[in-house]
Amino acid sequence: MKNLIILVNQTLSKVLFGSYIGLDKFLIGYTKILYHGKKRLRFQKSSGLEQLLSQGYVKFDSPIDKVKLNSCYSEIKEKLDDQNNVIKLSNTDKFKGEGFKKLLKNPDKINGIYDLIPQHVFDILVEFYGTEKFHIIPEVWRNFHVPNQIIKDNEILSDRFHLDANDYSLLKLFILVHQVDNTLGPYTFIDKKNSKKFIRSREYINRNNYKEEVLDQCAIKVTGDAGMYVLGHNAFCLHKAGIPSEGKFRDIIQFKFYL
Repeated sequence: MKNLIILVNQTLSKVLFGSYIGLDKFLIGYTKILYHGKKRLRFQKSSGLEQLLSQGYVKFDSPIDKVKLNSCYSEIKEKLDDQNNVIKLSNTDKFKGEGFKKLLKNPDKINGIYDLIPQHVFDILVEFYGTEKFHIIPEVWRNFHVPNQIIKDNEILSDRFHLDANDYSLLKLFILVHQVDNTLGPYTFIDKKNSKKFIRSREYINRNNYKEEVLDQCAIKVTGDAGMYVLGHNAFCLHKAGIPSEGKFRDIIQFKFYL
């Protein structure tokens, strides 16, 4: 019975919203936003919010202040290299302690990390939520190379296209802390319109069953110089982490926002 309810919930969510997060998570998050934003009728929207709602992401041209970023990243690198400050992660218990991913403990303690959030991003968030009172959680991690013989049968770094099964209110900001190219396994996503199309079709069944060559044609890779950043609605944009080439790694700062 429980499995049937879950199936119906996800199926209706796919049909109505083009997302498999479920009707419950959509309605919970959306209701929170309606409650906070009830005094703000959004007949007119900023270009940033318009893009976020229609495309599921906003990619910004101007980089984050290099002085602030370099100051934070210097402290981050030092802590990532200290085994006492990291947690080794893997999506599978079989390779749990292999160290393919290092998650930094207590990233909120990094000096100046919250100052990295640009004012125009904050403005979009306030417009989206209808309030300045929302949660902000920073996360920092390092992804390493995963050998092909492991990755072909195991998802280690969230490296298969998926949606975040959080409520509608969750947004994420991804900040590049060093130059990232295709060899470093960049964060990769598909815009909201194409994600909806794939999820409603037979080209995407679940994170373990989809036509990769079709999705890759629409994929947007977050590459570029340090300080580049993207705000995304990951409950509606299919996304994955890339796998760094042998001998390479990718560091990232992420902020989670939600009501």
